[in-house]
Amino acid sequence: MLLGVLLDRFRIPEVVAYIVSGIIVGAGVLRIIMPSQTISDIESISLFFIILSIGVEANTEYIYGNLKRSILFTISGFIFPMILGLAVLNFISPFGFIPSFVVSLSVSVPSISIISVLLMKYDLLKVNGGRLILSSVVLTDIVAFIMLSATTENVYHVLESLGFVILFFVVIAIFDIIIRRRAIGIMAWIEKREEKTNMEYILFSMIIIAGLLVSIIFEVIGITYVLGSFFAGILIHEASVGEKYHRILVNTLKRINDSFFIPLFFSIAGISVVFPHLDTFIIFLPALIVIIVSGTLLNYALSKRFIRSITPLTTMSVLGGRGAVGVIIAAIAYDTGIITSIQYSLAILGTVLISLIITPLISLAVARRDGEMGHANARRE
Repeated sequence: MLLGVLLDRFRIPEVVAYIVSGIIVGAGVLRIIMPSQTISDIESISLFFIILSIGVEANTEYIYGNLKRSILFTISGFIFPMILGLAVLNFISPFGFIPSFVVSLSVSVPSISIISVLLMKYDLLKVNGGRLILSSVVLTDIVAFIMLSATTENVYHVLESLGFVILFFVVIAIFDIIIRRRAIGIMAWIEKREEKTNMEYILFSMIIIAGLLVSIIFEVIGITYVLGSFFAGILIHEASVGEKYHRILVNTLKRINDSFFIPLFFSIAGISVVFPHLDTFIIFLPALIVIIVSGTLLNYALSKRFIRSITPLTTMSVLGGRGAVGVIIAAIAYDTGIITSIQYSLAILGTVLISLIITPLISLAVARRDGEMGHANARRE
């Protein structure tokens, strides 16, 4: 956490600092803390609360209201760069197609965790452009997990998982409509009981239980529980629990995550990283460059065409956020034996490098925006 505070002065995301701290104390450098099943279990619990909190702070309207343009950003900022990176890595490396695919997938996928933090930090969720970015990242992460399942499952199971996700989208939308239509009755029920019971504790427990249940459903289907916790969270909004309790729940989860689960999860992610031989990293470097350049340029161009509320530089820098999702994909592939420890390390290092290079540009974009607003106010005066 101290390293996070230090690097934040240089506009580097705190999650990158947490991963670096894990690399320092883990297998890569000092070997003070080594990977174990206990640590892996703690990592899973931390991730559950992080993604649940993101879902609670998001909104179903963010996803369904921008679906068409979200698909375009998913293709431009994720699928196309991943394909290019895969082509380069598969051509020049001895990894084989499937490991090259997983490494390219991990490095290419933007992470909902770090991107949502950036969107909230710079108040971008108040404008439609920020909501579009969040919507595209949610869609991208879903596609990424389905792609990962394709590496271990047959085509039938992959199509089955895709159909389930689409069905779940529809069910969530219907359930959300019902909740919003019955919002007055729900508020009345809460108000009747808040004097006799501690509704904050009750609602918090209900959210966790709902998140666990939906996560189990996703896990049984063969899709990671992470998406289940997110979908459970997005049903908790002001219409379902009221503005007062929604604010309390958001703040409670935020305090828990910021002070404990976020630094814990990303630090653990760095523990298993071992530095690959320089020759191996040089083989990986061209694919990493292709992913960075193609993704940022396409996001910039698409933002210039479809987003008016925020600048293309802001969109490009936010969508450069890499973190939890790429780390999770690499970790799942490593645990199941799809990739080796060296390939896992390359995937983690790739996510760190992209976040170090791209996300600090948001500070430049925000400073430019503030400067333009200052000049405009001066002219009006």
